[in-house]
Amino acid sequence: MEFARDMFFNATILVSFITLGNHLFRDKCATPSSPMHRKILVGILSGILGCLLMVFSVQVTPQIYVDFRNIPIIMMALYTTFPSAVVTSLVIGIFRIAYFGITQSSITAFTAAIIIGMGCGFVGRMNIKTPAKWVLSVLIVYIVAGTAFTILVKNSLLLRDILTVYCIGIAVASLLMYFLLENVTKANTLYSQMKDAAQKDYLTGLNNVRQFDELINITINRAKLLNQSLSILFIDIDFFKKVNDTFGHFEGDLVLKELGNILRNTCRSIDIISRNGGEEFSVILTDCPLAQAIEVADRIREAVEQHPFILSTGRKINISVSIGVSSYPEHTVDPEKLVEQADIALYNAKRAGRNLVSL
Repeated sequence: MEFARDMFFNATILVSFITLGNHLFRDKCATPSSPMHRKILVGILSGILGCLLMVFSVQVTPQIYVDFRNIPIIMMALYTTFPSAVVTSLVIGIFRIAYFGITQSSITAFTAAIIIGMGCGFVGRMNIKTPAKWVLSVLIVYIVAGTAFTILVKNSLLLRDILTVYCIGIAVASLLMYFLLENVTKANTLYSQMKDAAQKDYLTGLNNVRQFDELINITINRAKLLNQSLSILFIDIDFFKKVNDTFGHFEGDLVLKELGNILRNTCRSIDIISRNGGEEFSVILTDCPLAQAIEVADRIREAVEQHPFILSTGRKINISVSIGVSSYPEHTVDPEKLVEQADIALYNAKRAGRNLVSL
């Protein structure tokens, strides 16, 4: 009874750590596309959880301790990346030796942790549903941990009791963590979607006007602080109302999406591209002097003019854009006026005949 109570306490630590960690590191979770240092960091944090579980483990013999340290390994393997799972198992294995001393039990536990990390890591890469991955991972834990207990525990009755309670505990804890992590994953997905909706334009995936206002203030302050050049392009599709009136708003939306792609492909990765509303777009060119900004604007104008926009019917149409350019410090010593000046420049381009770049 005391053994089961201590295992329950171990499980509460696991749940509390996951819940708190999700709130603190929701935006920093490792994914296959994450840089390697983030995968390693997440693996270390998960390994620390395993170490904490070991500190509060259940001692069944002077050398044998039972806990849920393998659950964090499964979590990393199934919900983050293979490297994170391996790092977690390494941290757990090393801590087992460092904290409890170099003994046959510690070495066996270290080896078991590495094998479980590798095995669950490969399961995480399999193209099967998550519940099946959990079942396979738990089976790996059963086999590896069961083998380790069999090697270390010579008393058959004690071994039977340990394996019975451990297997039931792992099954219950795994089921609990599966439902918890599935709910956490869904909640995080919804959070990301809502965050993107607040910052991104739903049609093009570019920054929306709210995000533009926030980012322009940040870049202006940075330009002042670092004494860097800063340029802004205001872009407007010429006679876009004719596209909507002639072909319909659905086809007009396709044109807007494709223009967004052209802007992404034409500008630098560090440039801030936004859809400010309707057929109006903008590009914030950080650390970019006037001459270079004009080159970018001309490149965009030519790319749009030469690009065939394909409608859903397969018909190809051509459009053009007018672009207003404003730069700091060439046009103004006050970068706060860049937006106003770029808007005036765009108006001048429209008035001068469209399909032009104007300062």
